[in-house]
Amino acid sequence: MDLKLNPRIETPEQMDPYPLRTALKVALGYALVGWIWILTSDRVVSMLTQDPDTMVTLNSAKGSAFILVTAAILFFLVYTQLRQVQGAQQRYVSSVQELEAAHEELTATDEELRQQFEELTTQTGLVAEKDRELWAMFENMHDAFALHEMICDEAGNAIDYRFLAVNPAYEKMLGIPSNKLLGRRILDVFPNIGEKWIRLCGEVALKGTKKSMQQYSKVLNRHLSMSMYSPAPGRFALLAMDITDEKLHAQTVERLAYYDALTGLPNRVHLMNVLRRELEEKEAAFCCGALLYIDMDDLKMVNDSYGHSYGDAILITAAMHMVSLAEPDFLVARVGGDEFVVWMPGVTELSKIEHCAHELVEILSREYEVRDMAFHSAASIGISLYPQHGSNAEEMLKSADVALYAAKRSGKRCWRIFQQSMQDEAYEQMQLINGLRNAIINDELFVHYQPQISMQDFRVIAFEALLRWRSAKHGNISPAIFIPLAEKSHLINDIGAWVLHEACRFCRRLIDEGNDQIRIAVNVSPKQLAAPDFIHIVETAILESRITPSHLEIEITESVFIENMSDSVEKLLLLKNRGIHVTLDDFGTGYSSLTYLRNLPVETLKIDKSFIDLIAGDSTHAALIASIVDMSHVLGLAVVAEGVETPEQLQRLIDCHCDMFQGYVASKPLPMQEAVGLLNRKSLPVHLQKLLGLDS
Repeated sequence: MDLKLNPRIETPEQMDPYPLRTALKVALGYALVGWIWILTSDRVVSMLTQDPDTMVTLNSAKGSAFILVTAAILFFLVYTQLRQVQGAQQRYVSSVQELEAAHEELTATDEELRQQFEELTTQTGLVAEKDRELWAMFENMHDAFALHEMICDEAGNAIDYRFLAVNPAYEKMLGIPSNKLLGRRILDVFPNIGEKWIRLCGEVALKGTKKSMQQYSKVLNRHLSMSMYSPAPGRFALLAMDITDEKLHAQTVERLAYYDALTGLPNRVHLMNVLRRELEEKEAAFCCGALLYIDMDDLKMVNDSYGHSYGDAILITAAMHMVSLAEPDFLVARVGGDEFVVWMPGVTELSKIEHCAHELVEILSREYEVRDMAFHSAASIGISLYPQHGSNAEEMLKSADVALYAAKRSGKRCWRIFQQSMQDEAYEQMQLINGLRNAIINDELFVHYQPQISMQDFRVIAFEALLRWRSAKHGNISPAIFIPLAEKSHLINDIGAWVLHEACRFCRRLIDEGNDQIRIAVNVSPKQLAAPDFIHIVETAILESRITPSHLEIEITESVFIENMSDSVEKLLLLKNRGIHVTLDDFGTGYSSLTYLRNLPVETLKIDKSFIDLIAGDSTHAALIASIVDMSHVLGLAVVAEGVETPEQLQRLIDCHCDMFQGYVASKPLPMQEAVGLLNRKSLPVHLQKLLGLDS
């Protein structure tokens, strides 16, 4: 505020302190002038004339002149004083007005300052409240937060940093209380922390850059998602989130999708991705390599005779041997139950390929000890070369598969390189196909039934129909051998239809004996499902056996969706809408994932036994099974665990809230008459009765 008063207003120093004396001086001065005027004028008149009349006239003129002059002087003096007084009055009024305006302005300013003070007081309270809120948020943050001050050497390089502030979440993450952190250097707390980390922190604190990253901390043994920024020069703040569980879940999901649960090797999906990338996406004329298709001979017999746990132990050992022989750039994958593939990129020397195949056959064809029992196994290998035997991944696998069957027909425990003409092998294959063609007529095919048991009341709720072939010429032939032959020779539809009718007739017998709540599960191959008359075959089997559609359960693998997704879904949806149950078999061994099951007409999920085998001794696998069961239930799917071999596995599955189980712990696949007898609970194995409390 700028106050400007009238500068012409007289100050006390400028005003006359003795007005009476001044007035007397003026009066005396006037009297003196008048007296001198009279004397002087009279003498002048007497000098001019002695005539009395003239003197009177002159004196009159003289007096008149004196009056006029003195009147003019008085007028001037009075006028001047009056002007001064008037000016002084005006200046006074103006000054008063200015003072009033200044007063009003001061009053307004005072009010404004008062309001500002009140607002400042209010804002100070708000700031204090906000500070309390921020501190409370800092204290209650779920994520870890810490403020640090950088320590530099004389050259300005970051060499250490100290803790300025930490929240409880940070204390919990480190496992160290704040009173042992604040003010201390990081190298005092963690002497082994890397220099690279300190340099990174220094870059944030000294240059003001921001960093965001995900990193595994060796010090904490945790996966962290971190963000760093500089709130002030020389300082940096760290916000960290523990993502260990998320990382482990992602790794689990990845392993489910791309790795075999039993052996830990890459699965078929992983293998095909690698082959397509190297053989197709590159489209390089210089690309070359060899593919070895390995099959463990007669492993199916071990599974059928002793249980899958024995066979799986052999598979795990075999996988370890394959990995030990493989070079670092080789890819070893498990592509099926007892089938493996070794991809040798860049290898063209035939001698090296043959040597590798020979070593694999030798190391895999050995005696395996499982639970104090000795099993003799062997391996057969089919070899295809790129690009001679295929232009893409599928063709390479097909060529190697042909060579594999040629090796098997050569007596097993050997290897064969694919050739366009394999006369001897083709002849033997044709013999099997011809034998299979007449197997139904010759009564060589039969069906065994393995029960599926409820976890709720431990009663049999379903049987799985399992096809067997006992050839008069070739003996017992594994389904792993004759089913692919049936598919290749287009016999699978006739054989599948026969199995379907046999299973439905067995179901009819169960109903006639009072067991009308039990379903029959029949495996259907992709080629069966793809047949135009498949729906008609199913309906005919149901009508002829006089069962209801709800008594029948169709088991499929994820491979049915690979060749023709839309057709497979459409047919399965028709079956489901007519009351037939649909089950996805061998979950976890191939392409299947819980994310796409919601879009498939599937009601039941059957967990592959490779998952079950490890559930008893590994808490991680138990948690994984529990997660699969929980997610399946969320999707509205029932869950069956297959290949349950031990009471320990069964108890873990009960704890996981699995719905059903099947396996040697309850029963091996049985002929029809024995399967009917198993419906009596007391016919369950003694150890299972004891576990379930049925032995009392």
